[in-house]
Amino acid sequence: MNYTQKEILEKAKIILKDLQAKYYNEKNIKGASFEKEKSIHGNENKKLPCWTVLINEPVFNSSIFLYISDEDAEPIYIRSKHKTSEIIKNSDGTYIRK
Repeated sequence: MNYTQKEILEKAKIILKDLQAKYYNEKNIKGASFEKEKSIHGNENKKLPCWTVLINEPVFNSSIFLYISDEDAEPIYIRSKHKTSEIIKNSDGTYIRK
């Protein structure tokens, strides 16, 4: 494990502020858990050390999951019950959905 839960939660706040803008509420972050080998689906199926951050979505009474790599503390993707989106940094250094 390269990062602590506290470090990942601080990073999650930055990412979510960028993604959720005016809808961001720090109180909706419920915690983070670490998996040594999380299956990451995409162009190729691979396993990475990964953090899963649980975010409560009170308006829709559901949960959102933010996946952050333990290798570099950068977001991999965000998943809700309706959609999974990759996350990248734009040229301004702001996190956006791909």
